[in-house]
Amino acid sequence: MRSTRATRTIGREFARQLASSYPAHPADAIAALGGTAPWPGPALIWAEIEPTRVRFISRRQAHT
Repeated sequence: MRSTRATRTIGREFARQLASSYPAHPADAIAALGGTAPWPGPALIWAEIEPTRVRFISRRQAHT
């Protein structure tokens, strides 16, 4: 999910629902995508997207 002011606000407002729907920690999912760990199950990964790069955020919720 792209880390924007709007999505961070939604993330804060619905933190409990998102955590129950996507229980795996983002850091575990990022490690699995990198091939260093098994897939942990449903996960929500925040990302900062720029024209030349994408940076995954390994915490559960991006802050403002």
